[in-house]
Parts: sequence; structure tokens; C-alpha cells
Amino acid sequence: MVPTLSTAQFADPAEATRLKALPDQYIQPFEERLLNKFVNDEAIPVINMLNPEQNKYAEAICDAAEKWGFFQVINYGVDLDVLDNVKAATHWFFNLPFEEMSRLTKENSLSTNVRFGMSFSPRAEKDYLSLFFVSESEQFC
Repeated sequence: MVPTLSTAQFADPAEATRLKALPDQYIQPFEERLLNKFVNDEAIPVINMLNPEQNKYAEAICDAAEKWGFFQVINYGVDLDVLDNVKAATHWFFNLPFEEMSRLTKENSLSTNVRFGMSFSPRAEKDYLSLFFVSESEQFC
């Protein structure tokens, strides 16, 4: 069973960085927000890695990324136990105290592949994240 993520154990980022409010550059302007812009007449692109007809996977992925910005890949060959272990490790890491996670910042990490960080730097380039979340119970409906 995969452990649940308890946000009660997270350090408050505002407290850790002594911020009193979220900097404006992290807030997407209202007129740019997607709010109710939904496309109902098309399906999310699905790339089936076992489909012999779809032998141009890279092209299909690029096309889906350009037109939609996201896609679903199925039959990719990663065992479910591996995915469960990744989820468990992620939950374990984000349940660590903030000070412990901070030892893995870009500046302190022993690896260029594994690190933890967040940027509240006014000089850092910003981008906005819009996401659509499908829970595990809904993903097979």
C-alpha cells in the first residue's frame, strides 16, 4: 500500500523564507487564466507504445505536445511495482522535515540528478502551471 501524503508535516514555505505574501510574479494575471476554457469535442491524445501502426512515437509525442501540451502514454513497459515504489519514495521525501529536504538543494546536492528546490527569486524566470488531475480511482473509468 502506498503511504498517504500528510501536508501537516510540511514546513510552511512562507515561514521558512520569511515571506509575508506571494510575490506578484508568481500570480498569473486574471485575463490569462484558463478558467472555463474547455475543449469537449476532442479526446486527449493517447500514444500506445504497443501499437504497430504507431511506429513513429517521437513524431506522435511531438505532435500531441504541440497541439495539446500533454498526452497519455500507455503500454510503455514500466512495471506497476516500479511506479508504486516511485510514489512511495516521493511521499517519503515530501514528508521529511523542511530542514532535511533542504540538504538536497541544488547547491548542496551530491548529484545533479537528484535535488530539491523552489525559487522565490525576483530574477528567476517564471512560468505558470495549469494542470488537470485524475485520481487513481478515476483513471480506469
